Amino acid sequence: MLPDELKLALTSLVTFAVTEGLKVVSGWFGWDLSGIAAGIAAALTGAILLFADGLLASVPEQYKPTVTAILGLIVALLGAFGIHAQFKKMRPVKK
Repeated sequence: MLPDELKLALTSLVTFAVTEGLKVVSGWFGWDLSGIAAGIAAALTGAILLFADGLLASVPEQYKPTVTAILGLIVALLGAFGIHAQFKKMRPVKK
């Protein structure tokens, strides 16, 4: 079973990524996906969490704390990169 912190981080990351991806795709084709974007993001988030739980269940018991710590580190690094990218977008461009 995934730790609650990891579930929260994965949920946030997947929801954000799917929502932003749907915005890009809808812009390409001129579609208005604003009404269904949240439903698609929620469905994909649930599927990915279920898949991650299944993967973690296949890890032997003595390695679960190590795998959980590694996954937590990966999520923290991805979050840091995401925050950095957002701050970089908000920073004014010097000319």
